[in-house]
Amino acid sequence: MEEPGEITTERIAQVAVGDGLPPHRSLWTDAARRFTHNRIAVVSLILVLGLVGLAVLAPVVQRHDYRVQDLAHTSEGPSGTYWFGTDQLGHDQWSRVVNGARISLSVGIVSQLITAVIGVVIGALAGLTRWMDNLLMRFTDIAYSFPDLLMMILLLAAFGSGLILFGSVPVTMILAISLVWWPTTARLVRGQILSLQQRDFTLAAKAMGASQWRIVWTHLLPNTFGPVIVTATFGIPRAIFAESALSFIGLGIPPPNPSWGTLANDGFSSISAAPHLVLTSALAIAVTMMSFTFIGDGLRDAFDPQAR
Repeated sequence: MEEPGEITTERIAQVAVGDGLPPHRSLWTDAARRFTHNRIAVVSLILVLGLVGLAVLAPVVQRHDYRVQDLAHTSEGPSGTYWFGTDQLGHDQWSRVVNGARISLSVGIVSQLITAVIGVVIGALAGLTRWMDNLLMRFTDIAYSFPDLLMMILLLAAFGSGLILFGSVPVTMILAISLVWWPTTARLVRGQILSLQQRDFTLAAKAMGASQWRIVWTHLLPNTFGPVIVTATFGIPRAIFAESALSFIGLGIPPPNPSWGTLANDGFSSISAAPHLVLTSALAIAVTMMSFTFIGDGLRDAFDPQAR
């Protein structure tokens, strides 16, 4: 009779074929499980999803048209009619904040998607192709040497910020941010590719005769996506803040399209008489940036728990 825990020939055979072992979990499954255990990150994700929902449903949840002026109620505080009060021209501040979320969030999310694509392509080419490595990295160093804000100002001054597609996607603002911030992602991907090429699973794949493209698509690129996602998540609040800063100095989204940066700029001129105008837009920016930062922290710990 077999005793519990006794090592037998049958048990060795079962282990050899994987019978009785716990099911294999992928990197993404383990990362998702660790992320859900981070309560602050989960709450932040819920807040971000709520903000995205408000932005998508802005035409439905807005109380009044954000372009309509009510000159009988200018610079009024929050009330039952105007939840966030009104600005100097009688616009409903709640409607402007909700519609401003569409522009600010689109700037943050879309710019980081473009940044990630550019960075992954250039970083992967540099890490995989020796003769292109020096050329691409020197080009990256040149792009990295320019001050971020100054380069964005020059690009917006050259091309303007008035091109807006689909009613809420400021194309030139997004491109200005993406063309300035891609070098960080490119350096990250290049370093990851060079490191992964020396890992045991890559060397084993080469020894088994796997082609270079199979190694790239199966082993190298998928293992770079985790750090890229974390970097992009941290980059979203930076992009929102950059848009707000550019709007604050007059290079942002042209009226009547609202963004959180333009709302803060408009409210700053009457901060003593109507402080709610600055507080509502600044609070929206602060909550969004804080939520994305906590999500980024959670993703970093989920993909690399040893870095905690």
